[in-house]
Amino acid sequence: MLSFETFLQLFLLTTIAAVIADATPSNSRPSASDNSLDARSATDVDGTFDGCHYQVEGAGAFSNHFSFDFTTMDTLPDEFIASTYEVGSGPYAPYAHIFNPDNIVLGTGQPMQMIVPGGQTADPLDTCQLVTRYDDILYASVRTVAQVSPVNGTVHGFFMYMNDTQETDIEIRTGDPGHVHFTNQQTHPGNGETTYAVAAPSTMTSAFHEYRYDWLSTGTNFYIDGVLTLTITRNNPSSPGWLMWNSWSNGYAWTYGPPLQDNILLIRSVEAYFNRSSVDTSNCEPSAATSIRATSTSAGARVTTNAAAVSSRPTSAADIETTKTDADYDYYWDCT
Repeated sequence: MLSFETFLQLFLLTTIAAVIADATPSNSRPSASDNSLDARSATDVDGTFDGCHYQVEGAGAFSNHFSFDFTTMDTLPDEFIASTYEVGSGPYAPYAHIFNPDNIVLGTGQPMQMIVPGGQTADPLDTCQLVTRYDDILYASVRTVAQVSPVNGTVHGFFMYMNDTQETDIEIRTGDPGHVHFTNQQTHPGNGETTYAVAAPSTMTSAFHEYRYDWLSTGTNFYIDGVLTLTITRNNPSSPGWLMWNSWSNGYAWTYGPPLQDNILLIRSVEAYFNRSSVDTSNCEPSAATSIRATSTSAGARVTTNAAAVSSRPTSAADIETTKTDADYDYYWDCT
């Protein structure tokens, strides 16, 4: 019979091994230079389009694609809805917050601004959120080119959401400019938390960087400036939902807010390759393959719907640390 001390050692070793397996690190580091992002965006091609599907390197094939350069627009594209609902206060949310479309500002020649006004002291706090018009997205590769606000007091979110147990997130806390937080939310109460902090680009608040998640059937892969930074295989969402972008505060410690000054998230562009559960792609006939990124970003906006194949999971992924407590999750799950 094992002694209690031996049993405890085996338990701890098993727990550590499980954490390492869930989030696979690599030696790659996020880029600290906006110049490298611009060069990569201008020259790289993610994959090919054969008239039926988009084959994205490291992620697989997807039926749909959109790419929006907000510097070419003065109104939101039809694929997006500006949220208007209110999220109530609670034990971990001293303030309610409401998503106000007026806080999303577009103007030709400028990146989109997502504003949380400064100096707010009363319910509900004014915040903002964008959501895809369709709620049946099932697996996606989503890229957001953004510059983080240097003003303390909000959380910027780029994420997929169906409900509190079907969600994958990129979160940036403006009060913690040294980290970017990657999460697959718990799919079951006893499943353990899968949320990690990775090193942020040193110029995150002064330059644009690309933040990307590939939500696949076998796990979620997170990238910064094209570098695969983290892979999470546990608590992977498996139900269709929305793609979302928001900036918000509820006065709790996680948000460091509300901000004393206007807090402005700048988003230059978003691009997504994705499947939709309601789209029947069985009758599509492939044609000659062409490249994707160069044609889709230069025009400012492109939206296409075609047939899809299956997604596959890439390998590899950075220095990580587990973040958040159970209490943090209680309030965080209310944020959308």
